[in-house]
Amino acid sequence: MSPAEIGHTLTLVPTSGQVVVLALMLGCGIWAARAKTRLAFVALGACLLFWLRANSHLEGTVLISFSPAHGLTLADLLVPLVVAFVLKGQTERRKRDRRTDGRVGGRRATDPQPAEAVGEQPVEQAGDVLPLPQARTGEHDEPAVVREADPND
Repeated sequence: MSPAEIGHTLTLVPTSGQVVVLALMLGCGIWAARAKTRLAFVALGACLLFWLRANSHLEGTVLISFSPAHGLTLADLLVPLVVAFVLKGQTERRKRDRRTDGRVGGRRATDPQPAEAVGEQPVEQAGDVLPLPQARTGEHDEPAVVREADPND
């Protein structure tokens, strides 16, 4: 099957299928905006390309006509809109990651100088066992374990 035949076949996708493609494209856009994985970008790219060919029933108004059979429609503008959303999400995620990159009190948590030496409270590390306050459990000897935060949250 040639690329031209594939492109023509994609224009024959029914409206319900186009709505599914739209939902997949938006879902992959949200995933790519929040994720650090390349798989999210590959999935988004596939959805964006599929959308450009399979949106014939949902195209809307033709904004710019290139030829009698080709033009830029409102549905085509979803692609740059989703890409802009993903870029903004990735930028915000990187800024958030930079703010929480393991610095404690202006220095890295792995620096050799302990926090107690500079008058700070020590930072709880993953795996530390801490006693729970009485108000929470009513018991004195039940420990709580500090867990690492999930980077994907």
